[in-house]
Amino acid sequence: MKKIIFSEHARERLKERHITELEVRQALDDPHITAPTRRKRRKRAMKTLNDRTLDIIYEERPNYYHIVTCAVLEKDKK
Repeated sequence: MKKIIFSEHARERLKERHITELEVRQALDDPHITAPTRRKRRKRAMKTLNDRTLDIIYEERPNYYHIVTCAVLEKDKK
C-alpha cells in the first residue's frame, strides 16, 4: 500500500469539503472512474462514497501518491 502525501492546498480542500483521508484512500485504492488530466503527470480518481462523488487529482510516484486537490462533485439538479 503506497503512502499518501497531501499538498497544503489538498489539506485545505479536505477540511473545507469535509473529506477524510480514509475516503481519499478508498478512492485511490478502488476508483469508479480514472482519467488523465490536462497536466501530463497528474491523474484523476473518482469514487462515490456515502452519496457523494469524490474527485481526487494526484500524481503517482514510485513509493507514494501526491494529492494535489480534492473535490466533491455536485449532483445534477433536475
